[in-house]
Amino acid sequence: MKWLLIVLIVIQGTIADVLNTMGMKRNGEVSDFRPRAFLRLIASLIRNPYVVIGVPAGGIVFCADGTALDRQPELCSAGHRVQLCAGDGSGKVHPERTHRLAALRLA
Repeated sequence: MKWLLIVLIVIQGTIADVLNTMGMKRNGEVSDFRPRAFLRLIASLIRNPYVVIGVPAGGIVFCADGTALDRQPELCSAGHRVQLCAGDGSGKVHPERTHRLAALRLA
């Protein structure tokens, strides 16, 4: 089950990123921030098939990631240990330590 979730996260995450990237490139850069232009942007993104498929694919990755963390307690405890190492025990996280320890959570 663990490896199935990891494969789902990797493959589906890649698909979601590629589709969203293609959709955003197809849509172009946002240069007008007026409310009417923003509504046109939303309408354009809703009609863009790459974004319409890419966003739910990203949602599947999000749910699979949460399921993997829920079903594998050692992954949760490893992330918790990284958070505890980055902080000083009072809930405050040292900003320099978070960048160095961020990769440990992925391992």
